Amino acid sequence: MNFGSGVIGPEVFLKALSIARNLGYPTYDITTANFDLIDLGDYRRKLGYGDPQYYYRPRKNIVNRPVSRGGMGWHFTGDHQDTIPALYNLLTKG
Repeated sequence: MNFGSGVIGPEVFLKALSIARNLGYPTYDITTANFDLIDLGDYRRKLGYGDPQYYYRPRKNIVNRPVSRGGMGWHFTGDHQDTIPALYNLLTKG
């Protein structure tokens, strides 16, 4: 999960995932999530180099690249004061 980090968080996560894969750990069918104020619209559509969203690291390194071997990446748009408590409630209360 990435909460609002635009550069460092997504880069560190992707490097850690690459290390785990290089060491032979199973990283298939994982679930990732990005929580941010930025609305990505259809965040699963393919983007070209000319689209500015192509270079948005949380989209590439949290939502799309990690699940290239299976799994699902999600993007949630909203203020953290709303999305984090909502996630907590879903996880603890169902």
